[in-house]
Amino acid sequence: MGGGSHPRGPATPEEMAAARLPIASRDACAHLLIPLNKCRVKTYYMPWECTHERHAYEKCEYIEWLKRSKDPKKAAAAKLEHQ
Repeated sequence: MGGGSHPRGPATPEEMAAARLPIASRDACAHLLIPLNKCRVKTYYMPWECTHERHAYEKCEYIEWLKRSKDPKKAAAAKLEHQ
């Protein structure tokens, strides 16, 4: 059931709360997770559905991981924030 429009900017705290995202998932890629979760619910979590949304979300998470791993000081600071 892919397709649809995806917001390009970061999700606001209100949007993340309305989508009932777990605190750990409220990051720079939350704007992609919200439509992914909606698609998952709509398609009863069928693994062959929502592939475009899932790929976009996983790519975003991977890019964010690369950013954190390139700068160990930022990674340490991010780790302290999540404690």
